[in-house]
Amino acid sequence: MIDIHIVLQVICDDIFLISWVRCRLLSKKNWFIQEKSCKILTLIISARQYEEIDSEDPSAPQKKVDSFNEVLRAVVDWLISQMRSPAHPTRGIPTAVSSLATLLRITKVRAIFIKADGTKLLAPLITPASNQQYIQLLYEATLCIWLLSFHDGAVEAFSTARVVPRLVDVVKSSTKEKVVRVAVMAFRNLANKGNFAAELVDLGMPKVVQSLKLQTWSDEVRSLQQLLYTVRADY
Repeated sequence: MIDIHIVLQVICDDIFLISWVRCRLLSKKNWFIQEKSCKILTLIISARQYEEIDSEDPSAPQKKVDSFNEVLRAVVDWLISQMRSPAHPTRGIPTAVSSLATLLRITKVRAIFIKADGTKLLAPLITPASNQQYIQLLYEATLCIWLLSFHDGAVEAFSTARVVPRLVDVVKSSTKEKVVRVAVMAFRNLANKGNFAAELVDLGMPKVVQSLKLQTWSDEVRSLQQLLYTVRADY
C-alpha cells in the first residue's frame, strides 16, 4: 500500500521539482505532457510554504530557497516562451496565462516575471472580448495585471506596455462583472503609483466609475468609491 504522505513529501522535494521542470516541461515536445506538467507544477508551487522566505535571513534554509527560486525562474521562463511562441496554436497562451494567474500570487514570481519583460507579452491580451473563450482569457490576463499591480517594479513596465489605457477600454466595453471587478481592483492599486491617477482622469475614468456605481455590484461599491476619490483628488 502506498503511503500518500511519502508521495506528497517526494513531489514537494526541490530536486524532484527541478528534474520535473527540466525533463517534463522544458524538454518534451508533446504538448499534452507539457500542459499537464504545467498544471501539476502550478498546483505544487502554489502550495509551497517557504516561497516567501527572505533570502537575507541567516536562519532561512538557503539551499532550499535557492533551489525553489531555480524552479520558479524555469517555470516562468517557460510560461513566457509560450506567450511569445506557443507550442500549441489554441492552448499555449491560455495555459500560460492561467498558470500565471495562480503563480503571480507569489511575490518572487512577480519580480521574476517583470524582470523577464513578461508584461509586454501580457498587455496585448487586455483587449475587449466577445466570445466565452476569449472572455476567460481576458479575465485571467486582467487578474495577472491586478496581481502585478502590487509590485512596485510594475509601474515602469505598465507605462511602457500601455496597460492602463487597455484596462480602461476593457472596463468601458465589457459586460462581464468579474472582468470589470478585477480591472477596478487594479486601478485602485495603481491610482497611488506613478502618474496613473492623472492618466485615469485623462482617459475618462471618473465618468466611467460614476456609471458603474449605478449598477448593482454591491461588493464593488467600496472599491469604486475609493478609486473615484483618488482620481478626483488628483484631477
